[in-house]
This record gives sequence, structure tokens and C-alpha cells, in this order.
Amino acid sequence: MLLLIPAIVAREECAAPVNVLWLPIGDSITWGCNGPSLGDCHNDSAGYRVPLALALTQHPLGPSNCMGFNVRTMGTLMTGPPYVPQDWLRHEGHPAYQINMIEDILGQSLRSSPQPPDLITIHIGTNDCNVNMSTADMEANMNSLLGEIKVRAPEAQVFLADLLSTGFKQQMEECIIAFNNLIPQIVGNWAAQGMAIHHVTVFDTMQPGCGADPNYPEHDFCGEDQMHPTSAGYPRMASAFALSILRNFNVA
Repeated sequence: MLLLIPAIVAREECAAPVNVLWLPIGDSITWGCNGPSLGDCHNDSAGYRVPLALALTQHPLGPSNCMGFNVRTMGTLMTGPPYVPQDWLRHEGHPAYQINMIEDILGQSLRSSPQPPDLITIHIGTNDCNVNMSTADMEANMNSLLGEIKVRAPEAQVFLADLLSTGFKQQMEECIIAFNNLIPQIVGNWAAQGMAIHHVTVFDTMQPGCGADPNYPEHDFCGEDQMHPTSAGYPRMASAFALSILRNFNVA
């Protein structure tokens, strides 16, 4: 009789989790709203933030060394479900905000913690497109915001997302696509100046989500306004951030 003896596998020695202080920046999508009105922005909503925080605490990409991140957040707002770690719920996602409005409160954001952020995620610009702002002005405002971040939080690693697609207005979608085409150059220019910055391709990850044909199953990744993800769509958005951060965040 052949006796099968289970192999003894040595237990992996795990490094201590790396502490990461995260500042999420954005508008109602960063809050986690499920529609265009303030009534759609609930105090227990967290959008992509909670699934992203969870992903970052798990094993990294590739062969595991057991080292996820010990994630804490900062920001002047605090929203999200009560049953997850409260350290995950602070943010700077303001409904209806445009890029320049985030820069106006950046000082308050950074003062929300005695320590500067290690990680900053940015998804902002949808409302700029909604008010017909030119992409040239949006680009200038984004560069101004990034310049302030570089001065005020020079050690932070920045992950700048392009904008979600939308079925809300054709003009908005054209603006979003035009602005998204500028993001790689914006990121490249700041990286050349020594900023630790990376492009997160949220638009591609969510396709054909927001704005999808109502006959597509993916249509339900976004809500009735086809501008804000649903509870099914936000984790998909989080995956784009998670993949980029796990690939590029420097823990040294």
C-alpha cells in the first residue's frame, strides 16, 4: 500500500505591517454617494474607500510575505459604515467640489492629522466638466493642486485617477475623455520634477460601466444618473486604485 504523507511546510515569517496614513481626495464619488443630490450622500456611505482600505490590508501582489498595510485615513470628513474600522473612514470627498475647491481646503485637510500623509489618492474633475469648464483650465487647476501637494506634503505618494465615464450628459462625457487624455502627461511632468505620482486608470477599469447601454449587464455598475457607481461598481473602482498602489507604492 502506498502511504501518502503530507509534506510539512515551514510557516512563513511575516514582516510587521507597514503603517500607511492615507488622504482620499475628491468629490461625491469619493464620499460614496449613489446619486447627484445631497440626499444621495449618506453618512454610512464609503464608496470605493472601504473596499480599497480592505484590499491594502491583505497580502501584496506576487509571492506572499504576509505584509499588508496598516491603513489609517485622514481628512476633515468622516463617513462610512459603523461596522468597519473607524480609522478607515476619514476623507476629503466633497459633493459638487471642483479641482480648485479642493486646493482651497488642502491646508485644512493636511491639518486633520498631526502626521503628513504617506498616500494621497485623487479622483476629481467630474463637476468641472458638469459646469462646462475648459479642459485647459482643468489642467491648470490640477497642476496647481499638485504643486501645493508637493510643497505641503513632499513625501506623500500620489495616485491620480482619471475620471469615470458618464451617461449623464454627452458634453460631460466629451470633457471627461478630453481631460483623461491629459492625465498621463500631467503625471509624467510631475514625476520628472521628483514627485512620487502615478496614474490610476479608473476609466478603463469601469468600462462599460457608467454610461453603458441599458441593455448591458454592466449598466448596473452605476446608478440611475449614470455618474455615481453603485455598491457593485465602487469595489470595481477600488480595484483600479488597489492594483496601482500595490504595484507602485514604495514602502522604503
